[in-house]
Amino acid sequence: MSNLFRGRTLTEANEKARAALGDEIVMCDTRRVKREGLAGLLGGVEYEVEVELDVAPPLPPPSDIEPKWTAPKPFARGVYDDDDDDLRSPHADVSSSNSEIIGLRREVRQMRALLRRLSKNTTPWKQELMMLRRAFDESRPVASGPARVKRLLAQSGIDGRLARTIIRAMRKVADDDVDLIDAYRDVLADRVRVGPWPLASDERKVIAVVGPPGVGKTTTAAKIAARAIGEHGKSVTIIAADTYRVAAIDQIGRYASLLGARLEVAENADELHAIVRAVDSDVIVVDTAGRLAEDEHCVEAGLGLGRHDDDESRTGWDHLSRHVLLCLPAALRAADADQIVQRYGLSSPTSICITKIDLTTAPAGLVLGTAYANLPVTTLCMGQQVPEDIAPATAGAILDYLAPRHSNGTS
Repeated sequence: MSNLFRGRTLTEANEKARAALGDEIVMCDTRRVKREGLAGLLGGVEYEVEVELDVAPPLPPPSDIEPKWTAPKPFARGVYDDDDDDLRSPHADVSSSNSEIIGLRREVRQMRALLRRLSKNTTPWKQELMMLRRAFDESRPVASGPARVKRLLAQSGIDGRLARTIIRAMRKVADDDVDLIDAYRDVLADRVRVGPWPLASDERKVIAVVGPPGVGKTTTAAKIAARAIGEHGKSVTIIAADTYRVAAIDQIGRYASLLGARLEVAENADELHAIVRAVDSDVIVVDTAGRLAEDEHCVEAGLGLGRHDDDESRTGWDHLSRHVLLCLPAALRAADADQIVQRYGLSSPTSICITKIDLTTAPAGLVLGTAYANLPVTTLCMGQQVPEDIAPATAGAILDYLAPRHSNGTS
């Protein structure tokens, strides 16, 4: 039942309604109405509200039957219809039922296809589990071992599973400081692996540098080219493949101009192979952009073995010695080493080049790279000067960087 109340303002009309009916009212409508004055004069506007009492509906009678809990229903509605004829409407829409059955069958087929794909291709799941396992392994603290050994590891920057392996190997070391340093170097020597300098042989060769952006690949490529020309008297062609970084071609091009080397530009694997076939230089140096080798057309993928073996574009590489240097920074950590090795493995690197040795006091990359990539270190870079700041890797030099003999293990 509705009631009408008027007031000069909307608030006044509401107050009149509440005074008459109480607070339990519901406003149904409001409107402005003209108020007539004396003899049609002095009129005005009033507000009229229509309200009704808010009467709650009666509660249903109590029932002894508990309401059924309804589970979420991910399938078509037809799956859950009752099959009893007496419970179905006699006017059920047959076409609607058929469409629901068709929808159900489609969903079942999609689920079966998904299950087949998951059962056939388990590689992504295995890779993700392996990455999680490695991440957990690297996050485990070095929980055992003498304090002096831990300090030596901290000074070298060695962490992760390699650190735990070294601690286990040194548990029986004497407590004498000098003996500890010698023993530490001996343990490291068992894990240091070096290979021949890429420019040591006289045969024609391709030397490529791969690795993450910012690691110093362009400067390393220039140093190798300068050494090949200045010390070995070789003719050199530099292939610039970093077409993504601003002024990268200009940078390597200036090096080529100063060195008297030939400069070529390759934007993809096919162009790389064509240039390698066409040039007759003694040494071909390839500076890459640091892209992942997942795209089979990129230059980094073109360097990999087994990627183009059946392609005629690979013809012409057979008589060349192949060197693909994975460039890693000296200040490397175990988790990063594992990730970089996985990312650039498709380039099929043959050895490791450690860069930026001069920028860290803890050059763990000298040994972590070998531990994770299972590749020898062949090249050491320790500055920006071309060609001075590059040298062949030796076990003695690596040990001196990691564990100098003047360190007593107590600082």
